[in-house]
Amino acid sequence: MPCRVISCGRTTGAGSASQRAIGTGVMGGMITATLLAIFFVPVFFVVVRKIFKGKVMATAGTPPAASGNEPTSPRPPPLPPAAPSATPATPPPARPAPEGGHA
Repeated sequence: MPCRVISCGRTTGAGSASQRAIGTGVMGGMITATLLAIFFVPVFFVVVRKIFKGKVMATAGTPPAASGNEPTSPRPPPLPPAAPSATPATPPPARPAPEGGHA
């Protein structure tokens, strides 16, 4: 897409004025959007994290914690490791070569 827009912005000849205007606008928009995303998205992330840092959001069906210091329920025990397979993995049988000598 960017290469097409660059060529659209460098056109000459009949009807090139409208193509040049479109190419310049699209390319400028792509550059502007990229620069804004690089610089402002991390800044907004930090600002939103600071605003909502102390707030705990409740999920559906569970009441929010009062102070965050309440004991939590114990975790279930971990699952035992999987038993090794009784049959070893074997490679599939080789396919016979096709007739005529073509691979």
